[in-house]
Amino acid sequence: MGPLLETFGIDQVAESVYLALIEGPESTPADLARRMAVDETLVRAALDDLEQVCLVLPSWERPPAMWPVSPEVGLEAFLARQEAELDSKRRVLADRRAALAVLTADLASHLPGPDGPYGEELIGVGAIRERLGQLTIGSRAEVVAFVPGGPESGQERWAGRAAVAHLLERDVRSRSIFMESFRNDPTATAYARQLSERGGQIRTTPTLPIWMLVVDRTTAVVPLDRMAGNGALMLRGAAVEPVSALFDKFWETAVPLDDAPPRDVDGLSAREHAVLRLLAAGDTDEVLARKLGLSSRQVRRLTSGLMERLGARSRFQAGALAASARWLAPTDG
Repeated sequence: MGPLLETFGIDQVAESVYLALIEGPESTPADLARRMAVDETLVRAALDDLEQVCLVLPSWERPPAMWPVSPEVGLEAFLARQEAELDSKRRVLADRRAALAVLTADLASHLPGPDGPYGEELIGVGAIRERLGQLTIGSRAEVVAFVPGGPESGQERWAGRAAVAHLLERDVRSRSIFMESFRNDPTATAYARQLSERGGQIRTTPTLPIWMLVVDRTTAVVPLDRMAGNGALMLRGAAVEPVSALFDKFWETAVPLDDAPPRDVDGLSAREHAVLRLLAAGDTDEVLARKLGLSSRQVRRLTSGLMERLGARSRFQAGALAASARWLAPTDG
């Protein structure tokens, strides 16, 4: 029998007890323990397991002796019982779905509705999280996201990792673009690789314009400000198309998590190109740090190295020299 009984949760000890009982029907646990030279506690536990799958029955004439039941009769009864339990659970689930439909209809008039044909405004972190949860649960094909911020904020956003794992369990495609600074956090990248092994796709890019989420190409959530601090807007219909196109554009040039960020013919990385563009725009170190998800120290190290390579004495001169050297070409989407 072996592996076949394992399908029903019967281990080798319980199988040996069952075979011993077939050889000596109406044996007590003590009888079986002596015959098998094992501890009686193990025998009793094995008999409990066998009784659960209907392979043994208590003796009416000689308790606590047990009788073996043939697999054809016992396991068929066990399967019939499981089917009945499953049918009962299905009926309960159907009743609960019906109750949910009624509850949703009753509450519809009390819940905030769409603010227009293309979107619904979400004010407050609670409202945003609730709507994101609803969209994630209802997703059918794909969820894509921009996740700006440095390692710390990125790691905080992985508080929703259970939701991402749930998507993958339902075979819903998950694609996320993080900022390149995400690679600096070993804990976050280790978990991201676990998600990748389960089918999730993660890429990085030096900068991201906003935080956003797109579900099934039919609904998108975008912030009212860069990081959704003042609320968000849920978009539908034609308004989702440009948001999806923006994601696709960044996805084309973003670097898979397991790949090292490439460098161009001048030896510059996409992050260094981004630093040069921000310098040319006159951004301060604090702004650079926020846009790149880096610390101020890391930004100063990057700018100093680039200024030295360019032979620049000031940040403004570095931007000008980078432009003349054609080092400002966009490489991060």
